[in-house]
Amino acid sequence: MLGMSSASAIQAGLKACKLFHGLDDKAVQHIAEKAVIQKQSAGTHLILPGDKLSAMYVVLKGWVKVYRINENGEEAITCLFGPKDSLLGDLLFYSHPSPVGAQTETEAELIQISVEAMRQLMSAYPTLG
Repeated sequence: MLGMSSASAIQAGLKACKLFHGLDDKAVQHIAEKAVIQKQSAGTHLILPGDKLSAMYVVLKGWVKVYRINENGEEAITCLFGPKDSLLGDLLFYSHPSPVGAQTETEAELIQISVEAMRQLMSAYPTLG
């Protein structure tokens, strides 16, 4: 995605993502308009267990772990997400504090879409929901 504008990179990343695969170009463009690209260093927390979810992410580059804290207070990794994966979308309708945390394992480039934007987009594009 080098050399692409931010908007083009977001659209290409969304089209490659399994979650958004199959959406028409108009829907992808609408989602891209509400998204931003973030570059994060390794070890950056996207969300901590107990926080309220503010965004979901699509990984363009790098790796992100999703983890929970077990009954012994130890971190237990539940999943590792890489390029083309989306994460935290399953918590969009979760009204309680997040049961999981998400942290970059490597330097990462992510598409961030706010919870509010995703809810609006799911209303506009029911197939997305």
